[in-house]
Amino acid sequence: MASGLLTNACDIGIFDEKGTDLAGKGFRGWSGGFRTEFSISAGDTTPGYLPGPIGKGTWNVVLGPYQVAEQGLDYTVNVTLEYGPDVAPFKPQYPPQQVAGRGAGWYRGDAHLHTVYSDGKRTPEDVAAGARAARLDFMISTDHNTPASHGVWGPLAGNDLLILTGEEVTTRNGHYLALGLEPGEWIDWRYRARDKGFEQEAQRIHASGGIVVPAHPYCPYVACRWKFGYDDADAVEVWTGPWTLDDESSVNTWDSMLAHSVRTGGRWLPAMGNSDAHSVPQVIGFPHNVVYAAALSRDALLDGIRNGRNWIAESADVSVDFQVTSGGKSATVGERLNVAAGAPSR
Repeated sequence: MASGLLTNACDIGIFDEKGTDLAGKGFRGWSGGFRTEFSISAGDTTPGYLPGPIGKGTWNVVLGPYQVAEQGLDYTVNVTLEYGPDVAPFKPQYPPQQVAGRGAGWYRGDAHLHTVYSDGKRTPEDVAAGARAARLDFMISTDHNTPASHGVWGPLAGNDLLILTGEEVTTRNGHYLALGLEPGEWIDWRYRARDKGFEQEAQRIHASGGIVVPAHPYCPYVACRWKFGYDDADAVEVWTGPWTLDDESSVNTWDSMLAHSVRTGGRWLPAMGNSDAHSVPQVIGFPHNVVYAAALSRDALLDGIRNGRNWIAESADVSVDFQVTSGGKSATVGERLNVAAGAPSR
């Protein structure tokens, strides 16, 4: 943006001969507005794109005019096909879904992180190192609109760091985190609030055991404001990176939803905090979640978040411990204690 005027920004991606159906099999990559060119082959690709055979048929380059200036947006698409050397197919190395020997306890993790596989400037190696430096127990990879990085995380995980796979689904009516996806699973983003796409994709995420978390719902950037409602959400991100006014709005809305759930007896929506770190100087783990889980595993962590056994910390230097008792029963962080009206408690 210059002199108060919008500049042009155009997203780019590609679908192969399998077609462009919503949530179909043809997706081959996405880099948003972060790149102006990319290449695909059987053994190697530009980050954000999926390696594999170049099949016969009609391929579709997808252009998304994210932001168009008053003078319009001119573009040219150049496609080059060439024979390359025979290479071994790419073999993804997915990370394990749990760390053996880690039982019930509180585990720290950042669930909103980006790499060079979308619009981040950190490599996966950089992100894993940053998670370890932040003294996290787990992290979730959430590159925009592509699972392309899923297959590189395996060698970077270890007994000291569980790495789960996900996606930040970037629609034109807001962004959401699909957390705990099966490695390699892709979630489509090509719908608006007036369409049924979000509900359909949320069902797919839930069917695979993952969770849906609207991200930075009051983000002031173009197309970031959340417009899909919260009926299909499992939690909501109320704190994203350094604290700003849009986080304040997110907390206020979340607090109103809590009051409504108490008044109506309906379900309440847990809160999350994540860094959304893309590059230096954004700090991985600032903030992060502290989740009580039955094990350091995908299913146990997602279950802890889904059930609200989670609190948000600015860093690993912050700890919280409290307990409430009444009638001989007690509860701590993330637990519920039902007491009669007027019953003494402490």
